[in-house]
Amino acid sequence: MKHYFIASTLVFAVGIWMGYSSPDSFGTIINGQLDRLQGTVGGLMQQDNMQWLLFLFILMNNTFLSIAIIYLGAFFALVPLYFLVSNGMLMGYLALGNTNGQDWWLFFKSIAPHGIIEIPAILLAGAYGIRFGFLMAEGVLTFPSLRRRAIMRNKLYVFLKRTIPLIGVVAGMLLVAAIVESTITLWLVTR
Repeated sequence: MKHYFIASTLVFAVGIWMGYSSPDSFGTIINGQLDRLQGTVGGLMQQDNMQWLLFLFILMNNTFLSIAIIYLGAFFALVPLYFLVSNGMLMGYLALGNTNGQDWWLFFKSIAPHGIIEIPAILLAGAYGIRFGFLMAEGVLTFPSLRRRAIMRNKLYVFLKRTIPLIGVVAGMLLVAAIVESTITLWLVTR
């Protein structure tokens, strides 16, 4: 899995570079993500119990997306790759918009406290999604051989069995990240 984690990290880094170096080329994807996030978070910030709602939204959204990118990796890893690139582009775009002194510090303190936990969790989920895609591609290629199909079935069984505790680990990491994001990060950004 180490190689898939490295691949996941590289894909995310390429997304950051794309968002930072050429935001105009990818404006539709980036602006769509920003509009959805701002609309949802903006509505939550108007509520009386906004911190609790923000925590629930962050936790549920990130956990759902992480589980989805693991299992939708079955479609030859296209979903996790898209997710990693598009989220990387969003990160790069936000970094670009905050490159002068004080704005850079605001960007850093709005990402770093929870990002040190959340980003590795998302990269881990992406790595498993990519692995699932490669397993499915291998399964398609080995389908004609009855013996290879049996081996492939076992590989898939072992992989899917490992995803159960993985979801617990990723959800636990995202729980901690959501607590940090809805408390410490929110406090740092509003100061």
